[in-house]
Amino acid sequence: MLLIRNDEVLKRRRSTLQKCLDESDPIYHFHEEYIFPLDSTEMFDDLTITFTVICRNVQGHSTVLGKVNLGSVTYAEGKELLHWQQMMEFPNECLSEWHSIR
Repeated sequence: MLLIRNDEVLKRRRSTLQKCLDESDPIYHFHEEYIFPLDSTEMFDDLTITFTVICRNVQGHSTVLGKVNLGSVTYAEGKELLHWQQMMEFPNECLSEWHSIR
């Protein structure tokens, strides 16, 4: 996961490794909390959080399966934009939402 401002990576976080039980129909469940301490004076319109799902095989080769972008209207749309707006409106609450990778 990357916290990005104007194409510059500010922070990086990694989730725990998830194993796929059924390779024909992989479903991954990420129940992790990420906290990015930010100055309250920072502008959030130019921030985005990008989640990238990567499959790594036993030989160590990686394949990007898809991404989800949460951010302002510049970076996100639909459910991802709505989730971002809720996070901005309620900054001290834990908000959970399912997103599909693209």
